[in-house]
Amino acid sequence: TVEQVARGVSPLPPGVTAEQLTRDALAELAGFGAFEAALEDPAVTSAVLDPSGHVALGRGGLPTPGNACFSSGDAAAACVRRLLDAHGIALNGAPLLRASLRDGTRITVVSPPMARGLSVLLERSPAQPSNLLGLAGLGVLSSQVAQHLAQAVAARRNIAVVGACGAARDALLGALVAAVPTGERLVTVTAAGGLGGARPNVVALCADGRWDDAVAVARAMLSPRNTLGESNAVTARAFIGGLVNGAEAWVLGVDAPTAAAGVSRLASLAAQDHWLSREETAQRLHAGRVLVVETARDADGAPRVLSLSDVRADGGLQRLDG
Repeated sequence: TVEQVARGVSPLPPGVTAEQLTRDALAELAGFGAFEAALEDPAVTSAVLDPSGHVALGRGGLPTPGNACFSSGDAAAACVRRLLDAHGIALNGAPLLRASLRDGTRITVVSPPMARGLSVLLERSPAQPSNLLGLAGLGVLSSQVAQHLAQAVAARRNIAVVGACGAARDALLGALVAAVPTGERLVTVTAAGGLGGARPNVVALCADGRWDDAVAVARAMLSPRNTLGESNAVTARAFIGGLVNGAEAWVLGVDAPTAAAGVSRLASLAAQDHWLSREETAQRLHAGRVLVVETARDADGAPRVLSLSDVRADGGLQRLDG
């Protein structure tokens, strides 16, 4: 029926075929609308819906305007609700929602009154490359930093990867998992699961909001290596509590804008309920030889590794890369 209607539309805009109109209409009626192309194309790392209904797509850099759009605000809202429902996420009428889809794609939904209209961000790490040398080839980090990180993984160093969700942080976490020898068992815990799950030596756990249970399961599996993709009170305490001599091979993703802010965030999380003082946290991070990797985005939106640092006993940082 949709195809018959599309073939009856005349004249069509330049460059638009009846087949394309049929596909786009069906995507809005029963799928995810203008987001479908972004979700199906592994080269797309970000998609932004603005209140006008247009969708900008990014491929490793900042999203740029294109031809993708929704036919109306109501259609955009219906497709977003359909996308969230498909992944078991409830919008609950909140003006701000941050969540992860089952494939690890991060979604941020901003609704009135916080915004003039519906705005949505989808962001995910590049599908390829998935190792340190590949990231170096893209300029995310230098070959020297890639070598240093590979040596740190081999030496079972404890590592805190600091940065905003997405950007280089998630890509680097995946590359660190890939650097673990295939003969060693590894457990990963992330909000949506999937980190390293394609490797036979990796057990990828999905917290799905139940971080206490997921981290408890990870520890019960007695894995020689553990990677925690998010920083919260549960994961921070597991990471800091597991530090002894620096060879425990813990890796933690920390939500913070800078390396120093990342250490401060860990101290704040550990200090909740007087579990550890900030001074005790700094001493543990120092004794555990935690390597702090700072990530961010450049002005063009490209992800970068900015610095490597060791944590001093006073909680300060000693840069290793000048």
